Amino acid sequence: MKPIFTTGTGKPPAYVSAIEAKGNGSIKIVGRRNVKFSNQEDLWSEIRKLISDRVMLTVGGMSMGSADELGYLMDERNEYLTYLKIGWKNPKEWTIHEMVPNAREWEHSTLEQIMS
Repeated sequence: MKPIFTTGTGKPPAYVSAIEAKGNGSIKIVGRRNVKFSNQEDLWSEIRKLISDRVMLTVGGMSMGSADELGYLMDERNEYLTYLKIGWKNPKEWTIHEMVPNAREWEHSTLEQIMS
């Protein structure tokens, strides 16, 4: 079964805008409360909870996005998760992809289906 993607306009669902992983760090979330953590194990636990809640991670552009940070964390742990990644075509139009290890193609879906 192929992973899915969808597009939308306007305000997107909640997403992680940044992971500040140095020392006592925080996860910045647009559309929800930010999350604090005190070590790498807490960070990993919080990220797993957010992924389970279908909170998306952002694509990087000129700087690293939260999905890029997650990629580094997964490589460090050699543990790969399925998660949602959001990117913008322009300020009002976005695309969400379900990120599955080794995915090469995605099937179009609805926002409701991808968020369930």
